[in-house]
Amino acid sequence: MTTMTTTIPPPVMSEELRADLTFMGLPPVQPTSLNGKWQGRVDVWYNTQFRLPSGRLRPLCQLHHVCQDELGRWVLPGWYETLPILLKVCGIKASEVIFAPVLNTEPVLPNYRLSPMDVFGLKVARNHFPHWMQDMFWVIQAYDMLLGADNPAKPHIGQHCAHANASLCHPEPGHAARLQPGLLVQPDFKQSWINSFSELVFTPLGGRPLQNLVRHSAEAFQPTCFHSLLNMNMMYDTAPGGTFHADHAFYRSLNLSRAERIVRQGPRQPCAVQLTVLTRPANASRSLLGVAELEALLQHDLEEQRTLFPHLWSTTSVVWRHVLFDDIPLRDQIQEMQQADIVIAPHGAANINWMFLRPGSAVIEIFPFGYYPDMYRMLANTVDVHYNMTVAAPDEERFAYCMRRRGSVETKAQRQARDIVLRRWQAAALRFEDSPLGIDLQEKSVAEDIYPESRMCVRSQLLHIPVRRVADIIVDKVRTICQLDGDSLEDAAWQKSMSRRRRNRRGGLEEEY
Repeated sequence: MTTMTTTIPPPVMSEELRADLTFMGLPPVQPTSLNGKWQGRVDVWYNTQFRLPSGRLRPLCQLHHVCQDELGRWVLPGWYETLPILLKVCGIKASEVIFAPVLNTEPVLPNYRLSPMDVFGLKVARNHFPHWMQDMFWVIQAYDMLLGADNPAKPHIGQHCAHANASLCHPEPGHAARLQPGLLVQPDFKQSWINSFSELVFTPLGGRPLQNLVRHSAEAFQPTCFHSLLNMNMMYDTAPGGTFHADHAFYRSLNLSRAERIVRQGPRQPCAVQLTVLTRPANASRSLLGVAELEALLQHDLEEQRTLFPHLWSTTSVVWRHVLFDDIPLRDQIQEMQQADIVIAPHGAANINWMFLRPGSAVIEIFPFGYYPDMYRMLANTVDVHYNMTVAAPDEERFAYCMRRRGSVETKAQRQARDIVLRRWQAAALRFEDSPLGIDLQEKSVAEDIYPESRMCVRSQLLHIPVRRVADIIVDKVRTICQLDGDSLEDAAWQKSMSRRRRNRRGGLEEEY
């Protein structure tokens, strides 16, 4: 009795795709059989709609039978050395790996432990979950490729695989379900958000729990050979807008909507905009002050709009929600983001959940004076969310107290550097009304040799919301979300009133992307 083997038929290749594969050094030819003999293999998944800035494919790559030595260096079968461009587009620098000829014929190096893991990512994942998400962000896009390659409704996604003898192998359907996903992690890898998110991402891929292989940076690694290594040349800040489309496999598998957030369904229909405030524990660093004042001012502004433009604003309302993510599980955090139209949030780790917002939503990020990292702005762009930022007034009491308190264990040189940084920050704080971005302690030249300490102290400030600025942003976003566009005269009146308000207010800063 003959056993039938199911394979994925080779895709009909466009000239562009053929050129892409040839550029990477892969043979765009019909499959040939190697009778199952292991001779080295690479699998490449691609999305012809998802490319590098150069216009080339941005593939997901799976390198089979790779190892890590005792220093944590990746050891690749020697034949990969003939594919330098493939490694580069896969995000692997040839200068950072070792090519071992012995792996051309044997999948395991002598004295190496064999692991069935399919390792996701070249580097040890950082523990703090915003940084962990930065490291693993590409996995979400990889998810769409792995699951989409078997889907006839997604002809722009495909899989290509080649053997060491430069011939094609036979891609088989259900490849993702056979993976045994694993991560290289630090010893204290215990954060609940990371564990919960890992479960969401990796379990559907292999149908089994994610494996974590602990790597101690201060100790020699146990040399290990893995079933494969998966990697992709994509960081959270390089993914273009529209990457996570409405039919993206990751969001679809979680039953999450990527449909644009439009509240009003027709003219004169009620429009209730959900405004979610991400809070922090009282008196904690970067906790928000002035929320009640903002609510009162926004209510006044909405009443003003109803008076000026009653036929547009009379059925419009804002529903407030105050959420402390520290107290709720990840799935509930996701649902909060799915239901939000506008999010007000202090700069902080909770903002990584913006990835679950629907396109067309808006965020307002409030920064402590002197500290303006842009990682969440780039995240908002990737998930098609309107981004706005503003800066809270300087909290000199907390910043100065933190800097001086840490000085008790400093050397004389460190104390001098601390005093220089403190004076710089205080001088910039005096100019805050005219120059809200007057100093940035992320710049090492500004923070002298005490960057970690000054960073910690500048982040310890309480955030006094610039209520006039934030209220104006909210009203403007409500107008967009509820589609409150009148005739040209009404639009002119709206713009005139907003321009007058912007000229009159002082302090804070708004920036929209």
